[in-house]
Amino acid sequence: MILTRLMRNAMKFGASALVAMMVLSLVLAITLAAGPRALSAEAGNAYLKQNASVSAVETTPSGLQFETQRPGSGERPAPQDMVLVHYEGSLIDGTVFDSSYQRGEPAAFPVGG
Repeated sequence: MILTRLMRNAMKFGASALVAMMVLSLVLAITLAAGPRALSAEAGNAYLKQNASVSAVETTPSGLQFETQRPGSGERPAPQDMVLVHYEGSLIDGTVFDSSYQRGEPAAFPVGG
């Protein structure tokens, strides 16, 4: 659900699926780096297992799960481009830990890292 919301919000603003997945990877890395308070291994594994059973959810070899709400349209950004996306990162209990909406402006991310 959390990753679905992030993917949907990134795609709303014209981000390609690739860019939206990059944003999700960043948010997941931040969440995992936050330690036990953010996500216990047991609760995280249970969530990932349940979420993997949703037919529209795809899981990458690294374990990242995402759902494409609507494929992006328009030109695909090049590695040297910057993209603007709105996102909201939240824990599996719904606690919001980062939100471009709350800041009132989209975040800029380089496509090439």
